[in-house]
Amino acid sequence: MTKITVLSLLAGAALGQAALAAEPVSRDEVRAMVAEMLADAETRSSLLQGGGVAGYDRGFVVRSPDGDWSLRLNGLVQFRYVANLRDNDSAPVGNVNLPGGSAFPTTTNSDDLTHSFQLRKTYLAFSGNIVNKDLRYMVRLIQQRDNGVQVDDVFAEYNYGGGLMIRAGQFRPNFFKEELNGEAFTLGVERGVTNATFSQGRAQGVSVKWSPDDAWNFFFDLTDGFRSSGTDLNARPAEYALTGRAEWIFEGSKEDLRDYTSKPGSGWSGALGAAVHYQEAQEGAGDLIIGGVGQGPVFPQDKFFAWTADAQLEGGGWGFYGAVVNTHRDGDNATGNNVSAWGATLQASYRWDAAPEIFAKWDWINVESDTLPAPRDNYHFV
Repeated sequence: MTKITVLSLLAGAALGQAALAAEPVSRDEVRAMVAEMLADAETRSSLLQGGGVAGYDRGFVVRSPDGDWSLRLNGLVQFRYVANLRDNDSAPVGNVNLPGGSAFPTTTNSDDLTHSFQLRKTYLAFSGNIVNKDLRYMVRLIQQRDNGVQVDDVFAEYNYGGGLMIRAGQFRPNFFKEELNGEAFTLGVERGVTNATFSQGRAQGVSVKWSPDDAWNFFFDLTDGFRSSGTDLNARPAEYALTGRAEWIFEGSKEDLRDYTSKPGSGWSGALGAAVHYQEAQEGAGDLIIGGVGQGPVFPQDKFFAWTADAQLEGGGWGFYGAVVNTHRDGDNATGNNVSAWGATLQASYRWDAAPEIFAKWDWINVESDTLPAPRDNYHFV
């Protein structure tokens, strides 16, 4: 009910009481009563404005007067049409098993055109703080196409001050940079083939972040292993998994580097990053089947080591990003299959006006394996 409506009802009630009174009420007295009610309503309105807050602040926000309680709502919907044209008489090669999943399955006698509409990405994210400004939370609901609505990010984190923050729940381990940047900030409709193959996905665990100043960020994660979201006690892929990452922002701010684009005439921002990861599978656990790019055993019964380095620079309408990644799976199980894989990605973009932008992206994957056929070990994507 708006203030004007409330005032109209109050004024109508006052006039009705005046009409029933024994003594006639003058026009000046009616004006005085209305003026008094207007002043009272204005006072109440000012108190409301000085209290809780609701509006836009990087999303729709509801916040308590002291800021100790807040709720922010964000969302993303990506609806698209996809057409896939290919040669339908290629020979079968089966699946190529990479450390990040069976990446490139092929079939014979398939149609040379497959097309459809997709709701590729749809999510609602709820975030904010509770009790005080230092205790924060995130819950994200995402539509997984074939799997309905699921939760992918769900964690709480506490800011201890002095640049120290601890997070617990399900989140992206701090490894590959392209995966850490959100889906809403990619230049293409997907992050890229290299990221899809080597992505850490989400894991359950705890993470410690230390930022001694505005230029440096250090992360240490103890989790259930890469791509272990939603796994239970006996289903996690790793007995333990350790991830460490360091970032140096040598120019600008981290906020500017959340995406890969810059406005014409803007200042420059740049960062360098590197990360390492090690996990060891549970004894006697067997292979864990996780859906990655394609379907297949991602991290079987063995030891897994990975490292990556990345660089990002943007400003004046330009944007540059590059990363290299290496993974090694030590096949100490019955198969004895050792797999070492390399990946790289390079991306450049130019934005000459408020909206138009052009970009180019190159992904490369190289696989060395005890059992993988040699002709299948090198891939380029532009």
